[in-house]
Amino acid sequence: MKRYATAYDTTQCSGYVLDRLDSGLKAALLAGALAPSNEAATILEVHGGQPLADAVPEFAHPWLITHEKEREQTHGHDWRGTIVFDARPFGAFDRIKGQFLVRNEIEYGLQRRRAQLNDIWVNDDPALLRDVSPVAMSLFAGWISENLARRFALDPREQLNMAILSAIHYLSLFSDDGNIDTPQRIKMAMQVSRGLRCPAEEVMTLLEKRQHEGPGIIGLCGAAADATGSVRLRELNPGILISIVKGTWFGINAAEMLAVALEHPPTWLALLAAAHIERTYRNSGLARMVERQAHKEPNQLFLRAVLNLAQLADRGSR
Repeated sequence: MKRYATAYDTTQCSGYVLDRLDSGLKAALLAGALAPSNEAATILEVHGGQPLADAVPEFAHPWLITHEKEREQTHGHDWRGTIVFDARPFGAFDRIKGQFLVRNEIEYGLQRRRAQLNDIWVNDDPALLRDVSPVAMSLFAGWISENLARRFALDPREQLNMAILSAIHYLSLFSDDGNIDTPQRIKMAMQVSRGLRCPAEEVMTLLEKRQHEGPGIIGLCGAAADATGSVRLRELNPGILISIVKGTWFGINAAEMLAVALEHPPTWLALLAAAHIERTYRNSGLARMVERQAHKEPNQLFLRAVLNLAQLADRGSR
């Protein structure tokens, strides 16, 4: 299965025309008009205050600027490079003081953490995000299955099967290869079995069904009816799934961020960290789900691990 390098590779954003954004960011980078987000300057921010920075169109998700050297080293595979995010929605450049002033610390912090985790995702080992904690997978599975259960009146067995299928989908996002071999399937089945406390045999059965569908949320929706046994889920498609979950968060660009999180682990992990930390989001559906178990040790370990990964990105010593 394809690994989604940035939010712009996901189903939600795949139709965007981004040539002007890409050329604008590269021009600003070459002119030194982008601000370092950390001491290592491995992540950059658009602040404005300079003509080339002001000319960059506003963009909602961290962007990957690929460099020719990295492309040659990866045989043209558009990965490794510099992560950039747009800080302008969260503050303004003060021309008198000659510096950028953050006005919305919470939303800025969420976007910056997305950038940090996206940097690990594309410039380091993605397994660092996969192995951060089983909490991320189990919450992802619960997020989708609980919302679908309410919308389609699923019974407990159907909801559990939907949770298993969603967990399989989440783990599949960490694989480049659409053909998962037997050892990988066994490992995945054990991870899901432990995380959701369900028989590994049931997971293996649903794994086989999921294999015959396409990648991403298209495949997840396509497998839902057969995996759960619910005929009501035959009408499920990516548009309906996105419409169901988009109300579970709020803030700047919340609906699109949730749609992206369905296929982009760095965004999902950043949202979960914010749900654990920031009281601003406490009334959102996702934060309420997190709150049910936020006090438990696994959740505390998850949060600590995510924050450690963010610090790793800032050090840039990889």
